[in-house]
Amino acid sequence: SKSADGTLAVSLDGASRRVRVLSQADRLTVFLDGGVHPLLHIDPHVPKDEGGPAAGRILAPMPGKVLEVPVRVGDRVARGALLLVLEAMKVQMRITAPADGVITALGCATGELVEDGTELVSMNHEA
Repeated sequence: SKSADGTLAVSLDGASRRVRVLSQADRLTVFLDGGVHPLLHIDPHVPKDEGGPAAGRILAPMPGKVLEVPVRVGDRVARGALLLVLEAMKVQMRITAPADGVITALGCATGELVEDGTELVSMNHEA
């Protein structure tokens, strides 16, 4: 159950933990043991979006400061490649590519403060 401070009690493989969770539409960001884990809720009953306006858009999960942007427009990246490092609530978040693709736009720069939901990176996914 989620409490007012954003923590969630979870039990996995018999171990109970309290984790901090930030939810934004169908995206969840889980803070656990100093790590940040972005998750996307996928409803199997909803038809798959094949390249709608949100495809390839990486949004800021919360307000923060951009510490590093190692990619440039036109770069080809593999799934899991580091796109940027964001610091929020004294935690550094490594934002990685959700799929193989090409960077089409950057919505942030090193040192910039960004708001929750800001489009940080756009990319075309490769099939």
